[in-house]
Amino acid sequence: MSHGRALVTSLVVTLWLTAMPAVVQGQATWWPAEAGGTGHFYEPVLAPDGISCADAAADAFARGGYLATPTTSAENTFCYDLISDPAYWFVSSNASLGPWLGGLQTAGSSEPAGGWQWPSGERWSYEAWAPGEPNNLNGIESRLQFIALGTATSSLWNDGYEHDDRMLGYVVEYDQAPPFINWGGAVSGAGPQPVLTATGAMALGASLELTVTNAPLGGVAHLVLGLSPLNVPLWNGILVPAPDVLLLNLPVDPTGTVSQVAPWPPGVPGGIDLWFQYWMPDPTASKGWAASDGVQGTSL
Repeated sequence: MSHGRALVTSLVVTLWLTAMPAVVQGQATWWPAEAGGTGHFYEPVLAPDGISCADAAADAFARGGYLATPTTSAENTFCYDLISDPAYWFVSSNASLGPWLGGLQTAGSSEPAGGWQWPSGERWSYEAWAPGEPNNLNGIESRLQFIALGTATSSLWNDGYEHDDRMLGYVVEYDQAPPFINWGGAVSGAGPQPVLTATGAMALGASLELTVTNAPLGGVAHLVLGLSPLNVPLWNGILVPAPDVLLLNLPVDPTGTVSQVAPWPPGVPGGIDLWFQYWMPDPTASKGWAASDGVQGTSL
């Protein structure tokens, strides 16, 4: 709906006014099962100062995911399409070395092609090695990355050195979106407390749906969206979000329900926490206002 799009458009403008860190968290993209995908989320991460596979894997874990495990040709292409921009590739003397993936070779395996596995436990059957790879160059290569000849990019694979920190990116895979967290803070008049439910995911390719039930009949609702929590008492309830964005006069339907649905837009970095809450005029409430509980979500 247009109200949901207005909300996230305002959010995008706010976010891009901030400085980006040395490791630039990208935006995760959902690959739905209905489209032949895994149902997982995939995030390209740019590391302009360079990053080793060991550090990339640790960061992926800290984000709640893991380095991507492309177990099929379709999944490998999906991952590659996220990082085909040359900005993610380090150009060496004879090849372009691409972002890190999750494959690894267990110590003591037969070199150079034995013992490769996915840390996720998925079966290792599909391979996309570049010609002449893997080659265990200098006897120290046991991690997986994309590679291309010259200054091009490609979806082919190379075995790389775990601590080589020249690489400019990696792909993080998430099995599911982060859960929404309820912060409480609701208040009501004569009727039951309004309840806010957030569903979907804050990721590219997915939609975010906000639904309030038990809203006062015959009125309107005002959505408060914050980039941080405020959590201060207000009209016998708690104003949970900082009021960074307001969507006013949203209609309450005859069942006491308010609903906004919108596709999550491009351009919103992952790892952004947002807080949502609805406030509604209610003549039966002691201070004249009812409120839903506040809900926190995290973008991918």
